[in-house]
Amino acid sequence: MSNSSDATSTRKVRVMQIGASLLAVDDDQVLAIVEYVEPTPLPFAPPSVLGIVSIEGKMFTVLETTGVAQTRKYLLALRGDEQLAIAIDECEGPAEIEKELVNRPETATAIYLHSTVSDGQRDIPLLDVDKLFSGILQGRERRRRRL
Repeated sequence: MSNSSDATSTRKVRVMQIGASLLAVDDDQVLAIVEYVEPTPLPFAPPSVLGIVSIEGKMFTVLETTGVAQTRKYLLALRGDEQLAIAIDECEGPAEIEKELVNRPETATAIYLHSTVSDGQRDIPLLDVDKLFSGILQGRERRRRRL
């Protein structure tokens, strides 16, 4: 058997701790993990958008997934056109998860979570990076334009 068949039966994920919550993200979606830098606030941004920071020469919008803004230890920058970063407390190195241990939950707690991964001891929500920004802002009442 070749190594390539082994690679298709597993999925690499990173498990992040944010406050008391755990969240996983596909390792290929992670651009960088850097020490926390206080984001520059954006005017009229909701509490879940902490502001912007420069990571590797690019501007990233920093999100707080718990909805409670607090200083974290690290920023996890995500790949993609939206240039998003998540404020996190800890991040475990890439872990190989068997693909059969990735399950779709019957009810999603948030739009930006599309499944759960299991490392044998815990079930961890898996982030859908493509829906992260819109999912974080979902439920926020749109501002009305003043006349």
